[in-house]
Amino acid sequence: ENGGRNWTPVPTEKPQRWTCGDFLAPGVGALAGENATLATVRQRSIVSSTSPNAGLRGLAALELDRNGRGWLVGEGGLVFHTEDLGQSWQLPTAELPEAVRSGFDWSAVAQHGSHVWIVGSPGSRVLHSADGGQSWTAQITGQTLPLHEVMFVDAQHGTTLGALGTMLSTSDGGETWR
Repeated sequence: ENGGRNWTPVPTEKPQRWTCGDFLAPGVGALAGENATLATVRQRSIVSSTSPNAGLRGLAALELDRNGRGWLVGEGGLVFHTEDLGQSWQLPTAELPEAVRSGFDWSAVAQHGSHVWIVGSPGSRVLHSADGGQSWTAQITGQTLPLHEVMFVDAQHGTTLGALGTMLSTSDGGETWR
């Protein structure tokens, strides 16, 4: 509350090892952690969430939009979606393309409006949905090094960063990467 000069623990049911999270406002967000633990943060309290079984797959990245919709990605092709600020998580409506279904470990997700982009390892494909997860395409990047981050400033212009200084950009929503 004071720019990071002092920190106060947030009460939780039991201690967890959180690996990623996203916040819409101070004290309002969602968390993901080891052993597929999911939770929401509301009024400075952490409350467990529900999800499909993630098994032993690690959870890597989570992003929410200002309406409380969001995406959670992780190892073994894991992709979950929420419509309620992370209180519950579901598999996407549409099945992921065969080329990326289980052979990818996702590490980052970005969304802009109804568009969603997901990157990971190998970095040969960027998973993209233009309609909020109703359909998916696997966009070819032209390289195989792992990708660790992805960000879009609008539905057309984005950048992804990865191993060994890899930096790719697109100006057509991910149809081509340079």
